[in-house]
Amino acid sequence: MNTKQHTIAILVLVMSLVISGCGPGQLLGPTLTPTPVPLTLTPTPTAIPTPAVVFDYDASIPFDVKVYSETEQDGAIVTDLSYAAHDKKWAPNLGGRTVAYLVRPAKKQGSFAGVVFLHWLASGHQEFLDEAVALAKRGVVSLLINGQVPYMENFHWDARDVTLVAGQVIEMRRAIDFLVAQPGVDPERIGVVGHAYGAMYTALLSGVDARPKTFVIVAGYPAWEDLAAFFGANADDYRLVMAPIEPVDFVGKAGSAPILFQFGEMNGLLPPEDTNRFYDAVAGPKKILWYPTGERMNSKQVLPDRTDWLAEKLSLPAQ
Repeated sequence: MNTKQHTIAILVLVMSLVISGCGPGQLLGPTLTPTPVPLTLTPTPTAIPTPAVVFDYDASIPFDVKVYSETEQDGAIVTDLSYAAHDKKWAPNLGGRTVAYLVRPAKKQGSFAGVVFLHWLASGHQEFLDEAVALAKRGVVSLLINGQVPYMENFHWDARDVTLVAGQVIEMRRAIDFLVAQPGVDPERIGVVGHAYGAMYTALLSGVDARPKTFVIVAGYPAWEDLAAFFGANADDYRLVMAPIEPVDFVGKAGSAPILFQFGEMNGLLPPEDTNRFYDAVAGPKKILWYPTGERMNSKQVLPDRTDWLAEKLSLPAQ
């Protein structure tokens, strides 16, 4: 087995493990029957409609929040919860719900920035949990959503995936709705961070929702066809299918919100020319940083650089 085949086998194995699901605090399985709690959150009325019909949704759908646990960690309150998705048919294995961690400062009052995180394929929504706890000390409320496609529902590698990708972007928009509905969160200081698949969705979001003030794209691929070949699909056919919804095209439509790109020099699945194409597509403020790491982005400098970026763009207080 050559290196590329070995890499593909690992990715497929990881996908199968992630899709299998587990209990609350990681990936919420469909057999969990939580008890609803009487929270009084209401959807924000300020969800911005987009000209692309594929990303429209009903922002008035009640969240119907269910809380599974709540703990205090190092000055932050971590709530393991779920809320109603944008469509009853979304996430059928979870009963049409989005699973997430809400991480907020233990202090009850203040004006807080907000960050939405979307993880990569090889983890659940706990990937950014330590980072969110640390940010809570800086006055940040974070929402770490668990992705559905392809994290828990496989791609079909055909036209059905356009609808699935759009649905995941809509869930990111709804995550912003949920975040700004939290007490004290400043809707003018919202950021979005995505890793790998999460980065691709973050790129799409940057072109359809003007509310975030900054985006961070970590080890993201500019086009869905780049991943098709890794999983044995026909990249040329998939390029035609996914043409209306390519991440590289949507970052080109992003407004004035600054975008930070973080990439690993040792990511053999992401050639430098693809990375440059992604970065070059952004017309507005941008920055790219490289690290001696692979797709996991586990270099020690990745997190400090991202924290500094968020602190500057979201006007966080000094530590």
